[in-house]
Amino acid sequence: MRWGILGSGVRAIEIAEQIRSNGHELISLASRNKDHASALAKSFSDKTVVESYEDCLLRDDLDAIYIANETCNHFENLKQALQRNQKVFCAKPICFDQSQYDQLMQLDGFLVQDIWTDWHPLINKLTTILQQAKLGKLEFIRANFNCIPNPGYKNWRLKSQFSGGGVFWDLMIYLVSIALKLNSDSISQIDIDYHMNESNSPLMFDLLIDFENSSSAHLTVSSITNQNQPFIAFCSKGRARLEGSTLDPCRLILESLSGPDKVIERAPENPTRFSYLSFIRLLSSDLEYRNHRLETNRLMQIMFRIQEMVLSEKNMQTA
Repeated sequence: MRWGILGSGVRAIEIAEQIRSNGHELISLASRNKDHASALAKSFSDKTVVESYEDCLLRDDLDAIYIANETCNHFENLKQALQRNQKVFCAKPICFDQSQYDQLMQLDGFLVQDIWTDWHPLINKLTTILQQAKLGKLEFIRANFNCIPNPGYKNWRLKSQFSGGGVFWDLMIYLVSIALKLNSDSISQIDIDYHMNESNSPLMFDLLIDFENSSSAHLTVSSITNQNQPFIAFCSKGRARLEGSTLDPCRLILESLSGPDKVIERAPENPTRFSYLSFIRLLSSDLEYRNHRLETNRLMQIMFRIQEMVLSEKNMQTA
């Protein structure tokens, strides 16, 4: 496969490594930081060309493009790529706005949003276990993910939710995605609580989702503490715990009320690997791709619904 990448930051570097380790080619690397991009291209391959976003998107010799630049640029870049029928793998979120999302969906191109927890082996294993009701009926999900930025950290993702998304789009989207994978029922009610910084960026976001099958999910993310807890799914006949990072668990523990605990572990692995390989698989499986699009649409509609609740609350406060 011949790839182009927009961006030269951490995610671009991780994807470039997967391109190389899987025997594929990085043909084009586009970035606003030409020096950074040139250094990355030189370390990767003599055949990698550094060029502008537009030149990369206009190429006809690419099998796929990965978009890893600032999220505020995703919409325009995605629109150009999809209009040219490029196969696109895009870092989350693909956009912040319902109207922009609707426009992208109308283009009906091949677009995969890169939320690598969607393909995490242990999360998928837990999804199967819950679907088969091996622990009885799912009743409650509790999950949180917290991280304190390093001193001097200037990450655009933690800016206003209209320019970078804050922890809502940067972190909460993972937890909502996991909760929706584990519970396919319709949502009956959503309650929110959050704390903003002076840039109108959520530093903490607390979310309670009630499903119509009487189960609930309590999800919390923040950039003001490092205190994490295991992901726990409480069921009528036991519970399941994902230990390690909520977003990259290394151990799944099944605690049945009627038998001994069962532990499922996985060897340490860069999660970018199964994210990348999942995109490759979707390219050749129309059924899996259609299911992914349906899951993406459900996730994004819920995220937009929550975002609208935040905007409504803020408008009421300033009225």
